[in-house]
This record gives sequence, structure tokens and C-alpha cells, in this order.
Amino acid sequence: MKASEIVRNVVKEKLDRNEVVASMTVRLVRGVEIARLAKTAGFDMIYIDLEHSTMTLEATGQICQAALGAGVTPMVRVPANTPEYIQRVLDGGALGIVAPGIRLGGRGARRGQGREIRAARRTRRRRRPAPS
Repeated sequence: MKASEIVRNVVKEKLDRNEVVASMTVRLVRGVEIARLAKTAGFDMIYIDLEHSTMTLEATGQICQAALGAGVTPMVRVPANTPEYIQRVLDGGALGIVAPGIRLGGRGARRGQGREIRAARRTRRRRRPAPS
């Protein structure tokens, strides 16, 4: 069974069809009800911003799981480009991350971002239980 058969990524599907994706940023709300509100309002994705909020990883994981259950794609902006943050938010249910401070171009930038990419790939290779 493929991962795409277990967890549906609405954003990826819409982008593959060249459709517009609507996203809602989450910074202040810590309750899982935000996922259902986003779905009801017509959003395809929620973007949980850990870099500019005081939200915990626990609350982030709960919101990600609720979003998956509601059919909304959860993405998380990590507060730092460290494998620990990246792995934990992906393990918590995020289907993608935004890593702040990565600049494209130049050798130094490419060398620095390899760590984040490797962390995300290692997490994706691990087998995860299906969301309930």
C-alpha cells in the first residue's frame, strides 16, 4: 500500500492539476478545532508557524493530526533548521515543512541546507502508522 493511499495530500494533487491552493496561517490558535474551521471555510492547507509563535510541538502535532482527519494538508514552518525540529514535526503529522533562512545560490547555502533535506528524507523513509 502506498503512502498516498493512506494519507491524502490535497495540495500536491491540486498543484499537479495546476489549480490554485488556498492556505490559512495558524499562529495563535492552539486547539484542534482550527482544522475543521479551515476545511469548512474552504482552505486546502493550514500553515502552522512555529518560528513566529509560542505554540508547542505537542499542540502542533495535534493540529496536524486533526487536519489530516479533516482532509486539510498540514504544513509547518519550523523555528530552526535543525534535524530535531524537522523530524519531530514530520513525525507529528506535517506533510511538509518550511525551513526559514535557507537562501538559494552560492556554495555555502547549498552546503548548509543539505542537513535539513537529509533530516526530512530520513523521516519520510521511516514507516508511520496510518492516522486514525
